[in-house]
Amino acid sequence: MRSVRPPYGSFRLTRPTVLCETPPMHLADVNLNLLVALKALLDERHVSRAAVRCHVTQSAMSKNLARLRDMLGDRILVRSGNALVRTPLAESLVPRVDAILRDVTGVLESGGFDPAVSRREFAVSVTDYLAQYVLPAALAPAYAEAPYVSVDIRIWNVDVEQALRDGRVDVASCILYGPVAPDMLYSVTGEDGFSCLMRADHPLAGGELTLADYVAHSHVVITSGTDKQRVIDTALAREGERRRVALRVPLYASAMEIVSRSDLLLTVPAHIGRNLGPRYGLFARPLPFDAPRFSFGIMWHRRTDADPGNIWLRGHLLRELFASPFGH
Repeated sequence: MRSVRPPYGSFRLTRPTVLCETPPMHLADVNLNLLVALKALLDERHVSRAAVRCHVTQSAMSKNLARLRDMLGDRILVRSGNALVRTPLAESLVPRVDAILRDVTGVLESGGFDPAVSRREFAVSVTDYLAQYVLPAALAPAYAEAPYVSVDIRIWNVDVEQALRDGRVDVASCILYGPVAPDMLYSVTGEDGFSCLMRADHPLAGGELTLADYVAHSHVVITSGTDKQRVIDTALAREGERRRVALRVPLYASAMEIVSRSDLLLTVPAHIGRNLGPRYGLFARPLPFDAPRFSFGIMWHRRTDADPGNIWLRGHLLRELFASPFGH
């Protein structure tokens, strides 16, 4: 009898491939130094730079990376062109490793915080305005007292409260329009309202700014920091008006530079307008409608209120916020 060939070619039944499973990990097998190495590798994305940061040889850091890959069952860093990039798992580990190491440092320093010898890492969330004009003067004396601490400055974003809860951020600057969440503590350094900035030779600079003029011109909106756009748009909606936003930028400096070269308008906290406006040749006018006033300062989570390191950091930030002309 002649055999019949299957219409789609021959095939074979094979056993399913079984992927190698990562053996269960025991805490006793984990060296805390591996977490320090993991943070350096995640931050630097470069074995040699991570080695320098941890004061070990490149060979030792390569061995750390190999062990971490074996323990986590993940490549952690993979090559993309001439650079190493983090895997999705590695990306998810960044905030968790940061929080773990800060908590461990807090445990080790629970008996007190000695700035002269501490190697603690702090994360501070601020706007670019504070990062440029207030933090340098606050951090200079801090580093004189604590030469081995590390500070990670992060641009403020909308998840800052959750970051404070998770331990990813230690202290944050922010603007508040009402009471803080029950688990947050806040120190007020000033109160303010809004003003409208325009270039000195703007068509509206010569007379009173009316609501009709305000909504007839296009606007720049700064997207970083506490949500200021919605507050202004809500106030306009109560007047039955809305504005056209022609440009959104994350940085105050970029926004003001653009406004100085165009007919665009920029609405900012009045003290920032007073402090930065003249540097860009900008003219400040009061808003032609009622907008909420607000308080500003720094915020931290209740669980860190009595932490000596957090108290030390807050002290340096608050002293400069009260002393600096840019702080209010």
